[in-house]
Amino acid sequence: MAAIQRFKDAIRDLQLDEEVTAKIMEGYETITDGAKKETRAAFFKQAVERMDALLDEETRRDLRDACACSKGGWRLKAVQKVAAVVSSALESSSKEPCRFIYEIV
Repeated sequence: MAAIQRFKDAIRDLQLDEEVTAKIMEGYETITDGAKKETRAAFFKQAVERMDALLDEETRRDLRDACACSKGGWRLKAVQKVAAVVSSALESSSKEPCRFIYEIV
């Protein structure tokens, strides 16, 4: 799914206030996934600025997470593998977790 549609869907799924949604999405009517990169980038820049002004931090994070393009496939598998290794190492370590992670990084 392309970025514009993913963004629209994420806003819908979060059930944001209609007035807030309208302000964030202002100007999207003329933007499509086939539009030039510069046009899409300008729209997203303005949308993010509006999000920052209108939404609390948790809602902004949820919206950005819902739009992330790296939530599946090889990236997800790689992160899960690292998480499993770190989790296992933490369980077998007698050190404080933060200290342990600092030492392995």
